[in-house]
Amino acid sequence: MKKFFKEIFSYFTANKIVWRTTLWVWGLILFTMITFVIYTIPTQTKTMFERMEAEGSDMASSILHANQSSFITEDYGSIVDQCLQLVSGSKSILYIVITRKDGYSLVNTENNWKVAQFSGFWLPDSNATEGKVIFSEIVRKNVFHKSVKVTFSGIDWGWIHIGLSLDEYNTAKIKVRNNFIGLTFIMSLLGFLISFVLAKKLTKPIRILDATTKKITEGDLDARANVNTGDELENLARSFNKMTDSVREAKEELEYRVEERTAALAKTNMVLLQEISERKKIEKTLQVSLGEKDVLIKEIHHRVKNNLQIISSLLSLQSFNIDDSEMLNIFKDSQSRIKSMALVHEKLYQSDELSKINFSEYVQKLSTYIYQTYKDSGTGFRFIYDLDEIFLTIDTAIPLGLILNELLTNSFKYAFNASDLSDTDGKIIRISAKKFEDKLFVNVADNGIGLPKDFNPAESESLGLKLVYNLTEQLKGKLEIKSDTGASFTITLNHN
Repeated sequence: MKKFFKEIFSYFTANKIVWRTTLWVWGLILFTMITFVIYTIPTQTKTMFERMEAEGSDMASSILHANQSSFITEDYGSIVDQCLQLVSGSKSILYIVITRKDGYSLVNTENNWKVAQFSGFWLPDSNATEGKVIFSEIVRKNVFHKSVKVTFSGIDWGWIHIGLSLDEYNTAKIKVRNNFIGLTFIMSLLGFLISFVLAKKLTKPIRILDATTKKITEGDLDARANVNTGDELENLARSFNKMTDSVREAKEELEYRVEERTAALAKTNMVLLQEISERKKIEKTLQVSLGEKDVLIKEIHHRVKNNLQIISSLLSLQSFNIDDSEMLNIFKDSQSRIKSMALVHEKLYQSDELSKINFSEYVQKLSTYIYQTYKDSGTGFRFIYDLDEIFLTIDTAIPLGLILNELLTNSFKYAFNASDLSDTDGKIIRISAKKFEDKLFVNVADNGIGLPKDFNPAESESLGLKLVYNLTEQLKGKLEIKSDTGASFTITLNHN
């Protein structure tokens, strides 16, 4: 082994260009690997926390939706049964705590539950809290704690607290760290070997030329540089050999020409290497720019959606201080319009295709939100969907979303006020979106009391219907209204 390393050292000492080229290539490989590790480890950690955040939110939502009536009637038996089933059936859930706003709490752990009176940390002020790692007195160890507020019809009921185990996170973190250490060691060794082989191969023609030059310098005019690379180096070797032949006839002239030609070729080689290096830098910059553009566009949509959500939340908070029902309805309508626009940006940043959204998914989510907002105005509502898979740009989706928001809101608020439909008959709102050739047809219809005869949305005193009429004109579309069995609004648009 000692002899082997001694030979390697002697080789590098005799071939400095191989040594320098090897170090440069190896350094580039190490730099790339270190950059990748520095970027990847925080990303992996963030992904784990985001997954636990989503798991906690989804679990709280499932408990709330499955036991909504139990929360309202304070029938805690079914809530405890589901919570115990969730905790005992999951390896990640350590506890579920249901806390009323007065501090009365149901603490559910694996195969056990109890009643407690909590305050402070268990009654946060905000509507929703970001999950975080805490030391939990319930299980006596660090957990990922997620709190979700429980609200019914604008009234705060309390909180659902989910405690998730960090075992999987810690195991994954250790595994990732060990994998990166092992990978770094293996790739460093492999990178050095590859760098050495590559450097040796790349510098071989230069070393041949160097050796030939030394022989000629020592007076061996029969020496030849045999380089068969098919590139400028081979041309250089041929020119060198020709110049060697000319030495026999005119040594002085040959020395002059060798110096001149060598300088020209060295300059050409340097320019070529610089061009290659610049081209690689440009390609890398373009790839980074494209990735940054996608991230920036998603961030813009995310920030717009968050800002719109903040505005909606501010309107919601302000509405708590309003006793006037008409003014309260105006606040609700404004929230719905803002939510319809926010949903477009939410769909865009969640989509792989940043310029378009899936309109059918958007319609279902928007109608569900409006139902949650106005469901207190009546019972028995249900939606019937007939939606093609249609993708719209933001310029079309936002105005069309606002139109749908106004039509659905009007159906909830006015279509069934004077209707004699019973709960058994049901109050139906049909939403369809069909594409035929280059036309898009969107229809919203209900089975309510219908519209007055000779109804004209352009002359209506309703701000919402004026908005529908104006937005349809903005989209260069056509609005058709019928009132046979209820109200029916059809918007026809050009769509390629």
